[in-house]
Amino acid sequence: MLTYDEYILVWGGYLLAASGLLFVFLRMTRGLQFAALRRALRASMAVLLFMPWYSYADQDYLAPAFLIAAFDALVKGSELWTRAGAPLLASMLSAIVASVLISAAFRRR
Repeated sequence: MLTYDEYILVWGGYLLAASGLLFVFLRMTRGLQFAALRRALRASMAVLLFMPWYSYADQDYLAPAFLIAAFDALVKGSELWTRAGAPLLASMLSAIVASVLISAAFRRR
């Protein structure tokens, strides 16, 4: 098991790598002409990369939610991915709705 210092170090490395991936994704999507789609894709990618979830129900350690959902689906069975997958999908849906509303607000100006 990781010590607390190792846990923080691993999270720091992950956040640095995820920030790099998000930066590359932002650069890839800057050519999209439809602003609402561009914002929705960027928001969903940010939620996908940065949303944490509990790795085990009885511990306080967090891990990226998409990794927990994928691990649960592969190891524990395809019906158990919802432990981390359902909150991840709900957060992604909320981010997409918020980005579309923001795009609509900017379009009216």
